[in-house]
Amino acid sequence: PPFAAGCVSLLPAGALDGSLWDTLSSSAMRDVFRRLRRDSDLILVACPPASEADAVAALADLVDGLVVVARLGSLRWDDAAALRSSIDKPGRN
Repeated sequence: PPFAAGCVSLLPAGALDGSLWDTLSSSAMRDVFRRLRRDSDLILVACPPASEADAVAALADLVDGLVVVARLGSLRWDDAAALRSSIDKPGRN
């Protein structure tokens, strides 16, 4: 691993080159997470705020849990409901 201390490894992602949706929904990203799941007990992902519900849903497909943080007043209730709906689609692990 690029950075390791004890039993913690960090994998820096670098800068986003292109659309967040394209990156998160790509087969290359799925392969990275498949390898991480094989080699790790727990995977934590820190990412910048995502205003695209589809991009957040793509990330939700890759992880076991998801915490969405929004600045107070920056997310309307309708947007929050749409985001929740996109994450809670049936068949999602």
